[in-house]
Amino acid sequence: MNSHQKRLLWIHGAYGLASTMAGLFLNLYLWRISNDMNVNAIYMIGTFLFGPLAFWVGGKIAKKFDRLFSYQLGIALTAFFYILVVLLQETVATIPFWIGVLSGFSTGMYWLGFFVILYDIVETKDRSAFMGKQMAVLGTVTTTGPAFAGFVITRFDSLIGYTVIFTLATILFITGFILSFKLPRDHYAKRNLRIPLIFRFNRRFFTMKKMWPGWIIWGGCEGLIFFLPMLLIYQELNSEFLVGLTTILLGVIAIVSSLWHSKHNPFEKQHQTVLYTWILYVIAAAPLLFNVNLFSVFVFIIANEICKALLSVSYFGYFLKVVEVLPKRSGLRTEMLVYREWLVNLGRTISVLCFIFFHSVSPNLIFFVLFGTIFLQGILYVIMVNGKSEMNRVDYDKHQAPSIPS
Repeated sequence: MNSHQKRLLWIHGAYGLASTMAGLFLNLYLWRISNDMNVNAIYMIGTFLFGPLAFWVGGKIAKKFDRLFSYQLGIALTAFFYILVVLLQETVATIPFWIGVLSGFSTGMYWLGFFVILYDIVETKDRSAFMGKQMAVLGTVTTTGPAFAGFVITRFDSLIGYTVIFTLATILFITGFILSFKLPRDHYAKRNLRIPLIFRFNRRFFTMKKMWPGWIIWGGCEGLIFFLPMLLIYQELNSEFLVGLTTILLGVIAIVSSLWHSKHNPFEKQHQTVLYTWILYVIAAAPLLFNVNLFSVFVFIIANEICKALLSVSYFGYFLKVVEVLPKRSGLRTEMLVYREWLVNLGRTISVLCFIFFHSVSPNLIFFVLFGTIFLQGILYVIMVNGKSEMNRVDYDKHQAPSIPS
């Protein structure tokens, strides 16, 4: 890795550490205050609805000025978000939607900038390895962050420990913001964000057109696993410290999965990875339909840690390969990321709305919603197999691909 790639990983590590410490326990914080899962769901709805808007705004900034501006703004807004949480304290549970709005906007700006920078500074042949290392970094901070946060929270009475963790997270975000000024700027000619061009390319590239529904399907699963697994663990263990210790085990699993991906999951085999992880995911989620206890919850969260990472990174690798099919002069990488995020958040919003509805009917029904979203992940395998066959048959390359003038 060159110096820019290493610096990006350092910043991403600081951001990830702060996010795993504060983000995981923010959901527990909301639940501890309200004792109502619907408060968490409403918070996630605000996050998912405004994440796409953030990607659109960040995309316009990246195209017109510099993707680094979007990245830095995302880090700065996330720091501001946790400062606000510290100041509002228990009041946040009375305004979960608006807290979610700020969280979604700041997170969306960050990830738009991160993905575009990653695409620009990492060569095609190195992306799978880099994504594996990025997952390993996140696995490491996911291991240490929540465990440390759980320890700190249990050392204080009442909810004071949560405030301490949110403050430490803010400091890490500010550190990442300062380090980001060392990343390279984008000096290419600037254009406007041109989302409608995607639909014109969809008519020419059927592989690209068929890829998009997969992001709605993945978003449906991701919307629930953002917050539900940790709440289930807390309900079984009833201790922030034990929840933190549990994340050590999950973090080790994530690191091993990431290292395996970086060394043994090239693009040619990623559709097989999706198939096998989907089967594991379905088998692990099925027991929750019949009996929710400590054993069934732990079986699920362990499988979830493996499957969510390998499914998302494999399908994202397929997404980047499809982006490369486009003519270079089209310059649609930012638009593709924005549109992808819109679809992912559409899936997230639908699944969380289903969660709220079925939870109001009967809390036990939420596990059928979770299982349904996981079962649908098998469609990702079908999309990838058909897409790879089509790309091999037509032999898309930069010279043969038709271009659409800007």
